[in-house]
Amino acid sequence: MPQLTSLRHELPGNDGGQGEQGPSDNPGEVTNASLADAIATTARNPLSIAPLTQTISDPPTQGQVHNIQNAHHELLAIIFRPPT
Repeated sequence: MPQLTSLRHELPGNDGGQGEQGPSDNPGEVTNASLADAIATTARNPLSIAPLTQTISDPPTQGQVHNIQNAHHELLAIIFRPPT
């Protein structure tokens, strides 16, 4: 199996030439506004959510589906930020 780095030469339209020159700003400089905007659109860390450790029967019971639904809602509440 070829390495991913070698596949870039197999893609159509990729001649491996040099790309365009980037902006000449100071490297690594980020404004507070840019940083705040980037943070506002990132997910929060969901480590506070406990794993859902239950077995699921076939067919699942209503209680099992309810537990999965609750875990799903808890995850969504953690990772999504409110709109600004």
